[in-house]
Amino acid sequence: MGAWGPGLFSDDTACDVRDEYRDMLEDGVDDDKATQRMLDSYADVLDDPDDEPPRIL
Repeated sequence: MGAWGPGLFSDDTACDVRDEYRDMLEDGVDDDKATQRMLDSYADVLDDPDDEPPRIL
């Protein structure tokens, strides 16, 4: 994972999630299914403290 700043989309994982989610919506997948697919696809990242999302202090 690479991060280049403090912004929400300033790391590779956040950009990947955003892009894949948008692609699914553009392909006609409904929001609930797209969300569940993303949660399933990135479950390992969500459970990894080294890859946790940025926190706003």
